[in-house]
Parts: sequence; structure tokens; C-alpha cells
Amino acid sequence: FAEAIYKGVLNNLEILNLCDNKIGNEGMKAFSEALSMEALNKLKNLELTRNEIGKEGMKAFAEALSEGALNNLTNLDFNYNNIGDEGMKVFDEALGALNNLKSLNLNENEIGDKGMKSFAEAISMG
Repeated sequence: FAEAIYKGVLNNLEILNLCDNKIGNEGMKAFSEALSMEALNKLKNLELTRNEIGKEGMKAFAEALSEGALNNLTNLDFNYNNIGDEGMKVFDEALGALNNLKSLNLNENEIGDKGMKSFAEAISMG
């Protein structure tokens, strides 16, 4: 799948639902690497619910966002993953790159006080 993204096969895609897979951290790293090559830049809705994505996957995703990936994204769904406080912290660093984001879902990710503090600081910076 990441290879198809690399090749530009899905360049006009606006909605991508990858819910209920087992992408995990390694799969998320491959996906994020493809995104950093400006693939899927027309994407508006990305759903990644229940994919066992943790800190390392979020780190790779955040790096891709910081490099300009998914700049048209309006909806991002990460429900029921394993992001935790540390994953949230690395994701927060890239939130500013998502200028068009209107909906962010992070239910059931074991995000505690430290992760929410980081998130609050990120959103208060605009």
C-alpha cells in the first residue's frame, strides 16, 4: 500500500479509511514516509481507528506532518490506538502544521495528564 502511495497512484484521494487493521508502529512509519514525499496531499479525511499505533508510529507521522504532508486534512481519527503520553507529546509538536484541521478524534489512547498538558500547550500556541 505504501508503495502505491509512493508511485502517486492515489494522488486524487480525499478520504482514506484504514480502520480496524493492524498497522502498528512499523506500518505507520512506512505510511508516514510515503506521506512525506507529498503523496496524498488532497486527502481531507484520514481514519486510523484501532490500528495499534503507539509512540514510534506517532513520531513518524508527526515528522511527515512537519515536512508539509497532509496540509489539506480536515478530519483525523486516531481512536483506540496506543498513543499514550509520549506519543501525544511528539504529535503535539506537529499540530501547527494541520492548519485546516476541523475534527480530531483521540478516544481510548491512554493519554494521561502529561499528554493532555502537552496538548493544551500546543493548542494554546495557535
